[in-house]
Amino acid sequence: MKLIALVAAATLMSTPAFAENWVSLGTNPSGNKIAVDLDSVEANMGYAAINAGVGFTKPDANGATTLKTRLFFSCITATYDVIQASSYDSKGKVLATVEKNSFAELKMSPIEANSIAEVIGKYACSK
Repeated sequence: MKLIALVAAATLMSTPAFAENWVSLGTNPSGNKIAVDLDSVEANMGYAAINAGVGFTKPDANGATTLKTRLFFSCITATYDVIQASSYDSKGKVLATVEKNSFAELKMSPIEANSIAEVIGKYACSK
C-alpha cells in the first residue's frame, strides 16, 4: 500500500503545463485574495494536487505582492502540504521559489474545518 501511495504522490509532484482557469475563492481574514486554477487539478489513487494563489493587500517584507503555490492533498487522511511556492513582485518578477521534490520532504498537516484548505481540498479531491 505504501508503494501505491508513493507512486500516486510522485505523479502529482510536478506542476502541469496546461491552460489556466483561475477562479476567485474570495478573501482570507487578512484581506488577501485567494484563487485556484481549476485546470491544474490532478488526482490519482486518493491524492490530489492543485495550483492556488494569494494576492496580498500590501507587499510583504520581501516586496512580494503575489504567491503562487502547488498544494498536495491526501484525500484519504484529510491532510495537505505545499509542494511548491513562488513569490512575485508587482511586475511579475519571481522573487523566490521553494520546491519539494520527493515524497520524503512532505510534512502533511491536518486540514482544519471551515478553512480555505478545506474548500480547496474538497474541490481537488472531487476530481
